[in-house]
Amino acid sequence: MVVTSSGLYNAAQYKPAMQSSLYKNYYAYKANDGNTDSNAYHGSCQHTDLGYVPWWMVDLLGQFVIEMVRLTNRQDMSPQRLRNFDIDIFQQDPRRIPKFPNIKGQVCYNQTDPLDGGTFNFTCNGSIVGRYVRLVMRYVETYR
Repeated sequence: MVVTSSGLYNAAQYKPAMQSSLYKNYYAYKANDGNTDSNAYHGSCQHTDLGYVPWWMVDLLGQFVIEMVRLTNRQDMSPQRLRNFDIDIFQQDPRRIPKFPNIKGQVCYNQTDPLDGGTFNFTCNGSIVGRYVRLVMRYVETYR
């Protein structure tokens, strides 16, 4: 994931990343390590395990004016799994807010339809100041 600020700077690369759960060895940092290989089987993608309100988040280690988020979705067998999600932004660590993860920050973008594999630029509805950028799935079905 790339988070751009004024001047299209990748504010997320190599910053601390976290996620709701871990599926195999698909760690959170793989989403913002600069490797855009979109085949999950190459070990380059992050992936959460099945769970309630799955999310991925990056700490930008400072406040940024966020204008756009670039996301590369897997292009192997299941790109359509990424759908019904929000990209929201917080000025403080949302894990410290009661009812997390069922909270909303300032919503940069909402996606309902499934994404294809590839890279997508999600332009925020106006510039948003924040430190934490989260992708949270709002509805998850069981994948078999």
